[in-house]
Amino acid sequence: MLSLTPTDFASEHPTQWKAVSYSGLMIVAAVLSRSRLVALAVVVMQAVVALVVALTLTESADTAWIVMVGCALSIHLTVGWLGFDSLLQRLGERASADHEVEVAAQAERAATLASEHIRAQGREVGLQRARRLLVALSQGRLDPHDPKVQGWCGEAEAQLRELIRIDPSLVRMGPWLMRGLARAHRRGVRLLVRSGTVEPDNAELADTLGGLLLQTVESVAPGEQLTVSLHPAGEEVAFTLVAPHPRLIAGDRPLEQLSPDQVQVRVETFAGQDLLRALV
Repeated sequence: MLSLTPTDFASEHPTQWKAVSYSGLMIVAAVLSRSRLVALAVVVMQAVVALVVALTLTESADTAWIVMVGCALSIHLTVGWLGFDSLLQRLGERASADHEVEVAAQAERAATLASEHIRAQGREVGLQRARRLLVALSQGRLDPHDPKVQGWCGEAEAQLRELIRIDPSLVRMGPWLMRGLARAHRRGVRLLVRSGTVEPDNAELADTLGGLLLQTVESVAPGEQLTVSLHPAGEEVAFTLVAPHPRLIAGDRPLEQLSPDQVQVRVETFAGQDLLRALV
């Protein structure tokens, strides 16, 4: 009603009537963000309009019609604007959700490509060693009956088997397992990999576990054996390391920076072997 008074209910400055008459509920809709309050304002306005129309109808039908038309247009425009605003919000939320999905997919593709690149490098290193041995054997520079040569061939075969066992779906832990195998080979440590298709979802946690694996490879003496495994444990992932005592007694230090909600670590010793088990 107040928005109609500046034009004296369209009797003065009629060209401004349409713009001014709509402003009341539009201002209410802009100020009141909650739809229930806007709906309450619309109901109150309808009640006021009905009261004014009832009071003016006995005196002037034209005035009553002016009030009804002006207020009806204001109400309809406000309802339409609210619907349009709600539609824009839904479209914005959908676009934001689609963008987040696309960003996550791009990150996953990048991680997969990086993992495949590191995996290819690891396989190439293993194949180079095997090729050198085969070439030397074919050229007669090495004796296949020599126990030392047979040991080299066994080590090359074991390394290739461990590389093949790493599942391609391990995009976060796969590169770390490859690096562990390469470092173990350089140090003369036998690293056995027992992994499936499960790994930590958190990339930072996977990096911490991978760093722990490399640290353990460095602590194991040449000629000793180290076993690493990844397997499901209920709804969690179990990461285990087995090495000769006392290689893992202080091996959980890299995990101390993580909260208990992220990882639960236990280190035990059985028959001269240290066992580190981390649930993530």
